[in-house]
Amino acid sequence: MTGVKPKLTPFAAFGLALVMILAAVFHIVRGEYNFVPINLVQGGFATFIAYGWLLVGPSRERVVVRSSVASEGC
Repeated sequence: MTGVKPKLTPFAAFGLALVMILAAVFHIVRGEYNFVPINLVQGGFATFIAYGWLLVGPSRERVVVRSSVASEGC
């Protein structure tokens, strides 16, 4: 529907986690310690999403709503 390929989601999330870890290292090298927790939290969220999509799998449960009017028939 949206053109997004769900199989690429965990790889994008792992890539973002890697960028956040490298950003944290960059801030540590420059002595900007107040930015490190932000990078680590965002990297943690990205890792959590990648882990969920790649190893646990997306939720396949779908809710089907049926109308009682349609089931009565003619």
